[in-house]
Amino acid sequence: MEGIVAPVARSSVRVALAKEEPIFVENLREKAHNPDRVPEEPAITIPLIASDRRMGVLVVTSETPQLQTGPHVDALLRLAPAVALAMDVLRLSEDEQRMHARERTLAAALATMDQPVLILGVDAKVQYANAAAIREYGYDSSEITGLSVDDFVVASAQVPTTIPAIPQDQTLWTGEHTHRRKDGTEFPASVTLSHIRNASDEIIGLVISIRNLTEERKVADHLGRTEKLAAIGELVAGVAHELNNPLTGISTFAQLLLEDKLEGEQLESVSLIKREADRAIGVIRDLLLFARKTDARDVTVDINTIVQHTVRLRALASRSSGIEVHMQLDKSAPKVRGDEQKLQQVLLNLLVNAESALRDAKVRHLSVITRSKKRAVVIVVSDTGHGMTPSVSQRVFEPFFTTKPPGEGTGLGLSVSYGIIQAHGGTISVESTPDVGTTFTISLPLYDEAAK
Repeated sequence: MEGIVAPVARSSVRVALAKEEPIFVENLREKAHNPDRVPEEPAITIPLIASDRRMGVLVVTSETPQLQTGPHVDALLRLAPAVALAMDVLRLSEDEQRMHARERTLAAALATMDQPVLILGVDAKVQYANAAAIREYGYDSSEITGLSVDDFVVASAQVPTTIPAIPQDQTLWTGEHTHRRKDGTEFPASVTLSHIRNASDEIIGLVISIRNLTEERKVADHLGRTEKLAAIGELVAGVAHELNNPLTGISTFAQLLLEDKLEGEQLESVSLIKREADRAIGVIRDLLLFARKTDARDVTVDINTIVQHTVRLRALASRSSGIEVHMQLDKSAPKVRGDEQKLQQVLLNLLVNAESALRDAKVRHLSVITRSKKRAVVIVVSDTGHGMTPSVSQRVFEPFFTTKPPGEGTGLGLSVSYGIIQAHGGTISVESTPDVGTTFTISLPLYDEAAK
């Protein structure tokens, strides 16, 4: 019988399912092949029904006419419900296996997500937390289960202790809260809420997806600071231009006075005016160089000149903090190719960091050394500050990593400096010992003008 298909209009299967009662067929095989032939082989088709569902039919054939007798039919009618039940159980088993496979897939997806996810019950207590949530909040898997939302949210009024209502035309609710970890530290979080509903569309739980906004806030903060610094740079440039003209006049007239025959206090006073005016002009020149906006450049850069300009920029801050600055510059005046403003930015950042490290030091010495070494120019910036532990010094070039108090550093200075030095084909490294000091070493390719 395998592979034989009877025309639908004449199919005993169709008739049996429609009537939900046994149907006798004189010769099923011949009827399938030749409907017009006189039937000789009897068959019976019994519908298989379980839980009011039609599962299929049981087809039995026989070479003798005994199939239509009472005992045989009664036996088949008793067998059919058992077969239908077995088919129903098998189908349920397959459905459960598919459901379990889907649940395992969903569980694996939740477990491997790098974003914290919490599943709450109707009492707003945690029933499940994925691995990312456990890492973020610092609880063990056994500890986090059963905790309330109040244990995570600093302002508990923002997330109620009962399942919040979401408008009918929305499937998600989003907002920003401040969350608390087990150790008491806090972080800004973007939260997405979604209801879990059963087959009757009743709310039985809540899914909370959390995104830590700390890094995003730092980037936004840095962008804000960058805009402020740009505005300050424009202001400084304008003020410097306004001051430069009168100072140039003072210096010029002082020089004219020095050409006269002055003696005693007059000579000393005019010399002091000339010297201080020239010093102020030099500071303004350095400010204009630092604040000037230009595109990326590739020019010949005198390293000693950049070091001198940058140290002069920080001279007042160094003196105010009682820091002794020592410069030891290579007499050969080594040069590199690159952008002088970006290289000055690196040196300025190293000097500012050194001044911060020397703030509470007993001995406050800062040294800047330049020297030529083979085909490289080496710049060494050393301080006698509080130093760093090995674990800290290994991370100083990571973006957003800082040991400064909040509001005093973005953690981007050294990472940007690292990128600038790399872009110039050089290297930057750090050596530090706690309570002894820190040394940054920059190596840049030497520019040989004679070879060009």
